[in-house]
Amino acid sequence: MNILAVGRARIAEEECKVLELEAVIAAAQAEISEHKAIIAASQRRLDDYKYPVLTLPNEIVSEIFIHFLPVYPLCPPLYGPLSPDFLTRICHKWRRIALGTPALWRALSLYMAWNTSDAAFEHHVGIAKEWLSRSGCCPISIDMQDDGYSVWHTTQLPDVIALHQARWEYAKLDIANSDLHIIGGSKPILCSLSLTIANNKSGAGFTPIKAPLLRTVSISGSSSLHTADLLPLSQLTSLKLSGITLEKSWPVLALTSNLLHCELVLCDATDVPPDLSLPHLESLILWVWGSGEATDRCLEPWVLPALRTLQVSGACLGPDPDATLTSFITKSGCKLEEVRITGERSYTPKHYRELFPSIPKFSFNSRLTPNRCPQDEPSVYWELDTDYGSDSGSD
Repeated sequence: MNILAVGRARIAEEECKVLELEAVIAAAQAEISEHKAIIAASQRRLDDYKYPVLTLPNEIVSEIFIHFLPVYPLCPPLYGPLSPDFLTRICHKWRRIALGTPALWRALSLYMAWNTSDAAFEHHVGIAKEWLSRSGCCPISIDMQDDGYSVWHTTQLPDVIALHQARWEYAKLDIANSDLHIIGGSKPILCSLSLTIANNKSGAGFTPIKAPLLRTVSISGSSSLHTADLLPLSQLTSLKLSGITLEKSWPVLALTSNLLHCELVLCDATDVPPDLSLPHLESLILWVWGSGEATDRCLEPWVLPALRTLQVSGACLGPDPDATLTSFITKSGCKLEEVRITGERSYTPKHYRELFPSIPKFSFNSRLTPNRCPQDEPSVYWELDTDYGSDSGSD
């Protein structure tokens, strides 16, 4: 009897535990059902929610995209988070907006290194075609550069770019002499052109540029040989010539009657050409690489009555800079407002200011040449940390 009673008691105890567990399970299920209801309600709210950025009109999103890029005519990178291509990978809506915004694709920058593979060359051709197609009817900015060793003319790229020459507004091109033909012809909205031309293949025929809006030109390399025949020089207001002698630059400069700014990077100076007057020139920069016999006479043939800013290397001023500058100013009849002297020089800032009190600003970016400074100045190197925009340097 005792065993039976004990067994019944245990069964009753287990039944109580089962009832307790069933009550716990029921409570948990009720809680789960409650949470499911909350989740379902939250999901319904999320499904009904519109992200503010996705409610903006496409035109506003398009304008935001344009401001995401560098200010035109600067070119964005082809790849990465700063490329317009990145915007096509966010969502389907943004992709449609980006591909439908021609202004995102109007500035194209291409760069090639000497070890670029043929496949990479052709890939760049494909990218150029894609971007130029997406840019629609927009004016375009082209920046096509190499490292001086690659050969763009072995690809279709120059010709691909030339197909859109009617839309060129800004062009910076490194090309072979044989590709000069893409430069000539009608370019109705071109306003700025920078050319570096390698003479690595026999030249092809070219026609002069017809660009009524062209005002700014930079020419480097063998292209300087064609400058006078290729460009509408009389309408230019800014011209830079690099890798040319002073005497060879003269026939070009003689045709630039409206020039306001001129920069010459001379490879040598062996002869001094006859006097040349540029009545409107306001800014002149002269760099000389080499030690030609006439280096210190580079300022001699210029007659620049409107000149306000002069930047010149110390070598161009010769052993007697004050006499060189005085002669130049007197001959031109100009009223200089700023003189920048680069490279080695023979006088201190104090000496220049005392000699030319009428010139408000003198700027320097290098050191005194030892043993060539005035007697009252120490014969040592004088390091100047100079910002060209200010009257800097210690006295």
